[in-house]
Amino acid sequence: MSRSRFFLLAAIAVIGVVMAACSSAPAGPAAAPQIVEVDLEDYTTPHPILSDERVRKAIAHCINRDELIASVYPYVSDEVKPTLRMDTMIPKTHWAYSGPYTDYAYDPEAGMALLDEAGWTLPEGGDIRQNADGDPLSLKFTTTTAQFRQTWAAVAEQNLAGCGIQIIRLHTPASWWFGDSTGLQRRDFELGAFAWVGQTDPSGRTLYACNQVPLPSNNWEGQNYMGWCNEEASNAIVAANNTLEREERIKFYDIVQTHFADDMISLPVFQRAEAEAWGLNLENFRPDPTEYSTANNWEWELADGGDTIVIGFSQEPSTMFSLIVSAAVQRQAAQIGR
Repeated sequence: MSRSRFFLLAAIAVIGVVMAACSSAPAGPAAAPQIVEVDLEDYTTPHPILSDERVRKAIAHCINRDELIASVYPYVSDEVKPTLRMDTMIPKTHWAYSGPYTDYAYDPEAGMALLDEAGWTLPEGGDIRQNADGDPLSLKFTTTTAQFRQTWAAVAEQNLAGCGIQIIRLHTPASWWFGDSTGLQRRDFELGAFAWVGQTDPSGRTLYACNQVPLPSNNWEGQNYMGWCNEEASNAIVAANNTLEREERIKFYDIVQTHFADDMISLPVFQRAEAEAWGLNLENFRPDPTEYSTANNWEWELADGGDTIVIGFSQEPSTMFSLIVSAAVQRQAAQIGR
C-alpha cells in the first residue's frame, strides 16, 4: 500500500458584513404583489465589530492554533506543529512566498489589550466584554457540520471566551455553506471557517481583488467573501495575474501578502493533512498537494489489465450540479466523469 499527502488550508475569515434579510408577505386570496427594496449600501456597511482592525488582530492573538492542531491531529509533535501554521494565504514553501510576514502568535494578554483599546471591556464580575453602550462582544461563527470542524471550532470557542469574546457556533450543511446562492456566496456570516486547496499557481484575483466582492450589483460574482478592499493589494493581485514573468509575480504577490497579514482579514488556522491510499495494482496515481487526487485520472491504468477502479470518498456528493454547490467531493467525482 502506498501513501502520500496533500494539504488544505483551513482559514477563519474574520471580515463579514451585516446581511439584510428579506422575506415576502404571506400569501392571501387578494394579496397585492409587494416589492421589498434593499439598499445596496446594506451590503457594504462596515461591520459594527469586525471593521475595527484591533478586534480582528485580538481574535487572532486569542486563538491558540497549536491547541487547535492538537485537537484534530493528536499525533503531531510540538516540533512539527509550527510547520502546519501559516502567516499568509500562501504556504511558506511556495515560490510566491517572500515572508516572513506579520504573524499573530497566541498571546491572550496582547489580544485583551487590543480589545481594551478598542473600547471592549469586561464589566465587573462579567465574562463577556461590552462596549460603552453595553452591547456584548458576541459573534456568530459559521462552518459545516463535519466532525473535524466541530472539534477544532469548540477549542477556538473556548480560546476566545478566555479573552471575553462570546462565540455562537452555527454548524450548517455543506450544501448551504458552499451553495451558489447561500452561505459564503451571499456573505451570510460574521466569522466563517472553510478549507481551501493550495495551487501550484496562487492566482487569487477572484479572492482578493476589490471588484470580486459578491454583491447584488454584480450578481453575486466573485469569491472575495471577506469583503476586503485594499486598493494597493487589489492592484497587485491583478498585476500578478497579468504577467508571466516569475520575478514580477513574486514582487506583486509580496505586496498582497504584506497587506493580507497586516490587515488581518483572514487567519490561516493550519494546513490540513489528508491521506491518500491506493493498491499497488493502480499505476500512474500521483497525488499532488496543489490538486485533487483525481486530477490525472485519465492516466490511471491497472497493472493486471483490468478496467474497473473503485474509489472511496469520505462522503457522498450532495449534488453534482456545481451551480447549486461546489465542494471537494463533488469536484473529484466530476473529474472522474470527464
